[in-house]
Amino acid sequence: MSQRVYWYGVGKVEAQNLEAYRALIGEVIAHIEAEEPGTLFYDVQLAADGTTVLLHEHYQDSDAAMKHLMGFGPKFGPRYAALVEVSSITVFGDCSPALRAITDAMGATYASESLGAVCR
Repeated sequence: MSQRVYWYGVGKVEAQNLEAYRALIGEVIAHIEAEEPGTLFYDVQLAADGTTVLLHEHYQDSDAAMKHLMGFGPKFGPRYAALVEVSSITVFGDCSPALRAITDAMGATYASESLGAVCR
């Protein structure tokens, strides 16, 4: 079984907060590039409706995901929570018990069985 962990998130940003959210994501990306070598993929997209945000985060393993969350929370968490209402997070992969405790608190749901995948 792969040690990689990834998740998809969906949230809403009010139109008046969109520019602040864009700026915050720029800071987050810069932090990840500088401080998180175990973050393999971090992508934030804006849906066609202009207010739904779609996140795809992919980590080398549970430790890398924990490093991200432990860095993100104190540095960006309060501002992020003020700008985005997260509606869902779906987690895939091998979560350690410590990571699962955090994602449980975030209201995550979990994929339970891979029916097949290709990752290059």
